[in-house]
Amino acid sequence: MAANDQQRLDAVIIHSSAILEIEPSELTTMYDNGIVVAFFNLLSPVVEDLVNDSSIGENDWMDGTAEPMAGDFYLTVWHLTLCSNGDIFPPACPGGNQIESSSAGKAAESLNSKADFEMFRNVLLSYLESSN
Repeated sequence: MAANDQQRLDAVIIHSSAILEIEPSELTTMYDNGIVVAFFNLLSPVVEDLVNDSSIGENDWMDGTAEPMAGDFYLTVWHLTLCSNGDIFPPACPGGNQIESSSAGKAAESLNSKADFEMFRNVLLSYLESSN
């Protein structure tokens, strides 16, 4: 995460074992600036808190009850909202500018096979293309 201070990152991948090292406000800023955020072995309620987006777990998505996963898994989220002047939203489009475009994505799947890791890679690449 410190590398983002030097040059904007395209993505951050966080393992559940590193959760205590995360500063949620920094991660929220990164997420709000369109950086793709991927987590290993973290459920949506924790992710929602880390990136300050309560829409992530809507309809019990990946909260551990409706879709239990055996073994390791990933959860990847991103969103990007652009203002008509080219600024990234939030907190608000400045000077009366309107929201020009908004896009988002979230995905989760197991990581129990080589094919699962390939799917994670493809999801990550797709999100990187969409967020840039």
